[in-house]
Amino acid sequence: MAEVAAAIEEDEATKAAKTTFAENAADVQYLSWNDLQSQAALLGVKSPSRKRADLEDAVRSHLSQSTTESDDGTDVGQGEAPSDDSPDALIDKLRSKSEKTFHYNAEHMQYQIMYSLWNRFLETAELLLGLSPFAWDMSKSLLAGLGFEDVSSWPILQAIVYLQGLRLVQSVIDLPWSAYSTFHIEAKHGFNKTTVETFVMDFIKDTGLTLTLGSVVLAGMLAVMSWANVEGRGHLFFLYIWAFIFAVTLFFMFIAPTVIMPLFNEFTPLEKSSLLDRIEDVAAQPEIQFPVKKVFVVDGSRRSGHSNAFFFGFFKNKRVVLYDTLLSQVSENEIVAVLCHEFGHWRHGHVLQNFVVSQTFLLTTFFFYASFREDEAIYASFGFKDQNLVIGLFLFLTTVWAPVSTAFGYILTLDSRRKEFEADRFAVRTGHGDDLQRGLLKISLENLGNLDPDWIYSAFNHTHPPLVQRLRAISQYSAELQKKTL
Repeated sequence: MAEVAAAIEEDEATKAAKTTFAENAADVQYLSWNDLQSQAALLGVKSPSRKRADLEDAVRSHLSQSTTESDDGTDVGQGEAPSDDSPDALIDKLRSKSEKTFHYNAEHMQYQIMYSLWNRFLETAELLLGLSPFAWDMSKSLLAGLGFEDVSSWPILQAIVYLQGLRLVQSVIDLPWSAYSTFHIEAKHGFNKTTVETFVMDFIKDTGLTLTLGSVVLAGMLAVMSWANVEGRGHLFFLYIWAFIFAVTLFFMFIAPTVIMPLFNEFTPLEKSSLLDRIEDVAAQPEIQFPVKKVFVVDGSRRSGHSNAFFFGFFKNKRVVLYDTLLSQVSENEIVAVLCHEFGHWRHGHVLQNFVVSQTFLLTTFFFYASFREDEAIYASFGFKDQNLVIGLFLFLTTVWAPVSTAFGYILTLDSRRKEFEADRFAVRTGHGDDLQRGLLKISLENLGNLDPDWIYSAFNHTHPPLVQRLRAISQYSAELQKKTL
């Protein structure tokens, strides 16, 4: 029921406030190993016996480091165990984690399907039972009970009560799924570090931010919509709404890293060390010139064993953030290589491109919504008696525009994968291709990532290319550069 609330309120602050643990889970029964293999085959998850040989070949073929050399270039003696960074050692690790990786991904696939079916059930019930018109009437009755005699004189307040009520109900409905994901699936596979107290406090903080900041944004947006929906300004209705959302987005992009995100995690400056020196030196290289202001370590391990790295900030004031879990999973060389990949996103303008594309799509959305906002048929078709602007936006986003949004999402996914390859090539050009390959593989193994998913499912759902494809592309591009230097 709360799709419109999510569509309007999912600004940068709300995104930044989300915690690292999985939000969606399904109450699935634990299956035997044979059952999981047979069911996963139907879901596009290859069994270990079929995929492990392919992965081992890929690792051997595409990791640039020789199996007979150690990190410092010295030969590994006969009969000695390979170094932790050698392809043989990584293949041994892949073999040891293959069964657990399969279980983890198969369970995630199952609960994602179950959660999706649950949401389709709720949407169907909403349509058949007329729950959205009922919720709108309830918001009117609630305000009347609070002393607002002429509710029609308070359209913005009623719209806020309606949308925030839907959002709150949806959050409560999703809470058991999130708890199951966090305390069962993630915990069973060794990732969960979230305590019940932290889980509850995260829910309270997230709900509080949604109800406070979200209500302020909604009030401003609905005020602009009402102001723009008059004779003489109606032809630019879509432009006024977009301009407001554009300004709000910039505002939250500015305050989220310093105000919102610290509410959920602790950001500690990276102490003076060889790693900090290397990050600053690499960022200052002529071919990179990334204006790093500070480097932080975030306490991701307080909630999860998963790892990540990212940067934020405007213009010459960039901050790099490393998860503390990442520091324990990969070497300094590999951390620098991963950051070079992130610097590649910045150097190629991917962040700005994504922002421009998203704002253009938002402007297009409001342009088409403007022609639907006073269509009586669409209101009557879903049982609404009032023609409130927020109801019109709700119906437009969840019905008329939904297929367009889905198709656009697929296009963004394809473009995201292209940009990941481009950022990988940037890391190769800066001399970090080998370390990036090893770092990506180690991170995937530690996070039990699906290294070689079904290509059709991956093409529609994964913003990052499968690891095998990335290893292959890095090796091929490295070989091309070597040929050019000969």
